[in-house]
Amino acid sequence: MVIHGGIDGYTRIPVYLKCHTNNRAETVLDCLIGAACERALGELEARGSQHVAIDNLYQPTTLEEFEQYGIDWDGPLTAEIDVDTVEVPETHCPLSEEHYEELIASIDPIRESNSYAIDIYLETIEFVNTHLQQ
Repeated sequence: MVIHGGIDGYTRIPVYLKCHTNNRAETVLDCLIGAACERALGELEARGSQHVAIDNLYQPTTLEEFEQYGIDWDGPLTAEIDVDTVEVPETHCPLSEEHYEELIASIDPIRESNSYAIDIYLETIEFVNTHLQQ
């Protein structure tokens, strides 16, 4: 069993708590959409639970502040590198081309798992170790 819960990040009001038999993203999204449909934004204002006093802390007041929102001018600088490219290092696959194709055909890395894909990982390791010993 998996328990999914959601808390409104602004008001800190719990908006849903559901129990399911899977941990799939679509299940959590359904919970979130259901909570959003049940609790309209106007409902929070009507109850007076909106933090009006701190609202101005999060809202830029001028165009200049808006354009620089989220920029920490005193934060660490990134290294001067070309940000238009990503270099991926070469890797060595210890399997033959034939075994690699067999691995791809036999193990589905995105299939449903009840153990956060640990079972898929262990199955892959077993496959590789078996074929390396041949």
